[in-house]
Amino acid sequence: MMPGRNNHPRSGKDRRRAAADARTGARRSNPGPGSTRGTVTLVALCFVAVLGISLASYIAICTRAMQLSNRSFQASVSKQLAEAGLEEAMRAFNQHNWDDWSSGGISVNWTLDTTNKRATATMTFPADKFGQGATAQLKLRVDNYDADVVGATWSSSKNYAPGDLVERSGIWYRCLQTHSNIQPIGDISHYWVPEFVPSLWDSSTTYSSQDMVFHAGYWYRCSSSNTNSAPPNANWVRINAVNKDSTSGISGVQDAVVNWFGTWYRWNSGGWDAAPPISWRWRNTGLVYSYNDLVNYNNLWYRYISATPTNAGSSYSNPGADTSRWALQSNMWVWSSSGLKYNKGDVAFYSGQWYRCLRAHTSSTSIQPTNTTYWSNTPRYSPDWSPGERFSQYDTVRRNGVWYLSLQNNNTAQDPATDSDNSHWIGANTTDSNYTWNSTTNYSAGAYRCYGGVWYRCTSANTNKAPNDTAFWTAAWSNSWGITTGAPVVYAEATITFGSSPAQRTQLRALIAPAPLFPNALAATGSISANSGGTVDSYDSTLGTYASQLDTATNYSAVVAAGNTSGTAITLSSPTIQGYVAAPAATTAPYAPLMALGTSVIVKGSSATPSPKVDKSRVSRSPYIPQFSTLPGGADGLANNWSNTPKGTALALAATINIGTPGAITPARYYYDGDLTIGNSTVTNLRINGPVILYIDGDLLLTQSGSTGRIDITSRGSAEIHVAGTFRADAGSEGILNATTDPKSLIIICDTDSNSMHYYSEGVNPLYGVIYIPYSQSNNGYFNDNNNAQIYGAVSANNITYSGANLNVHYDTSLRYATFGGVDQPWTVTEWRELPATEQATMP
Repeated sequence: MMPGRNNHPRSGKDRRRAAADARTGARRSNPGPGSTRGTVTLVALCFVAVLGISLASYIAICTRAMQLSNRSFQASVSKQLAEAGLEEAMRAFNQHNWDDWSSGGISVNWTLDTTNKRATATMTFPADKFGQGATAQLKLRVDNYDADVVGATWSSSKNYAPGDLVERSGIWYRCLQTHSNIQPIGDISHYWVPEFVPSLWDSSTTYSSQDMVFHAGYWYRCSSSNTNSAPPNANWVRINAVNKDSTSGISGVQDAVVNWFGTWYRWNSGGWDAAPPISWRWRNTGLVYSYNDLVNYNNLWYRYISATPTNAGSSYSNPGADTSRWALQSNMWVWSSSGLKYNKGDVAFYSGQWYRCLRAHTSSTSIQPTNTTYWSNTPRYSPDWSPGERFSQYDTVRRNGVWYLSLQNNNTAQDPATDSDNSHWIGANTTDSNYTWNSTTNYSAGAYRCYGGVWYRCTSANTNKAPNDTAFWTAAWSNSWGITTGAPVVYAEATITFGSSPAQRTQLRALIAPAPLFPNALAATGSISANSGGTVDSYDSTLGTYASQLDTATNYSAVVAAGNTSGTAITLSSPTIQGYVAAPAATTAPYAPLMALGTSVIVKGSSATPSPKVDKSRVSRSPYIPQFSTLPGGADGLANNWSNTPKGTALALAATINIGTPGAITPARYYYDGDLTIGNSTVTNLRINGPVILYIDGDLLLTQSGSTGRIDITSRGSAEIHVAGTFRADAGSEGILNATTDPKSLIIICDTDSNSMHYYSEGVNPLYGVIYIPYSQSNNGYFNDNNNAQIYGAVSANNITYSGANLNVHYDTSLRYATFGGVDQPWTVTEWRELPATEQATMP
């Protein structure tokens, strides 16, 4: 067969058309195999383009996500770093240690602005501390950095009120009556008396002939023995004037007395009597001196230290020579370089002056009281409200955890916590817009406003400037005493940068206060067990008596808390808990709190008893049981630190032992080396007449063994009692009779780690006070087996056991804000928040 036409090679005309098509790009309706390959290539190119766009978007999204992640991480690190800054500020504040330090490449540089009472610091870190090329900076600021240690020195331009304590020429003086510009120079006057000298009349003290007291603006001499007979009356002779080394203006004034260069004289019937009938002046005949009596001899004060009283009319050597009977008053506080453990607030006498410890340390020849880093020669100024003090307008005080501003002058005897109409005081927790700062108000210099729980004074007119800004506001100013003080506030600002990312900054503001030692009615780090009935409830001693608050809102705030995690933490048979119970959660479902509550147990608030009897909303799985180190000793116990404890004067045993000075502000120190039994043939009564610290290197036992033993705390007394052994108050004793009825006036501290059992089983006199037994190894710990025993206060121990006895504890809610000597009760952050940009603080 001959091939067809179409099988012939292309003609010249076909070749010319194909070439033209190639030049013009024209497409034929009948493409050949080459066009198919071009289409695939084009599709591939389009896909690659779309994939590139998608990949670029994905990379952008990933980059943005990584940036957001980095910023979130930066913010988290910044906040954590700021929190670490708060910890460093709290360390410095609690230890009053503003020294610079460095460790592991981290360094802190503190600067003190003593005029404005502001401590600032910068904290730097090594370049590789946070990795990834990150850099960090931390800034700190503490307003009122010495609020817990600020002292008081006499000033001629200030007004003073009864009870004020100041320093003048190395001597501490206590004000007796309102005045100004009268120097505290001398032994005794109408206006000042040296601290630790008995003077203020006390209703519970038995006075003997010639005793001297100050009452209602005048001095009196006892003419006949009496108790609770307030002068003026027939039992007292008024002394019209008291001077030192000068008779100007008092010659001819009957019964005026003068200390003439070490010797006391009295104006009597036209002349000066060189042997005045007053108990201040030592006499070798005519007076009976007993343990703890004070006399003035050659311008020095001596304390009688013998357990054997002198006989009336006996003659013996003078106090300066008779060391078996007399000791210098200052010896009770005498400083020693022999490795004693001094803690913040301790008082010592050195080289003719009084000193107060600012920073805990162990004494040595290289740290003497003249070292201003560790000691101050001024008495401590207290920011806490006191009913005996007079306050001026714009003074600030702390009361029940709230800072108050005085609204008027001559503000006295008005409790801020009960000033319901705000006529005398206004609290920094107020919502009254007349006293609270806001960003839209125009403020003039001198305005006082509260912000974040603290009072501030405007220093420069402004609008929309937060009180954190030091250019316009201050948290410290001079009060009527001339003391620059106020609420301490802590700021921490952390800035952190990762590579080229924008810096992240966090600024925190924190309020601080002493950490509560007794936030619970009953607290045990181990277990609490009570196999009988009773009532645990609450009241507020600052508002009145327990009886006056029954069935009121304050009656239902008691907390029973135990921390045992290896078994049942709380076991109760049938008591009524008007408040809350708290124990850890079990480790298995349903994670119930580790407590066993009998069917008769009631846990309730002010509403009617629920059914079942336990209100589940008042049961917690988060017990808070603070237990801080005891001072001195800590977990080692007082017995192991007996030799390096500044103990004071040895206790002299007698049927009735009188210790403490009525009206004194600084506690007197006493000690007893051995077991002290009150209620035997030797001692029947320990009477605490003023603030006292008592150390016992052994057991403290109140019992009935031939006679009934009792400790009396008078209306002017308070006690911090350290027991190296065990504390036991038998049912046969009369326990502790606290005339103040204020639980904050008594703390019993047993820091032994032995397995001995401690108890207060006395039922005649209710105990007003707190008991602290943190280290005992006893399974019972604190124990009670007497149905009649009542405690108004709180108990904190390792274990608490009530066996066959009603659980009767009435918690004083004011203990939530109380501080106690003898325990290392640190300041802590009570609240904090991150500051927005509109409220940023001024930082170094």
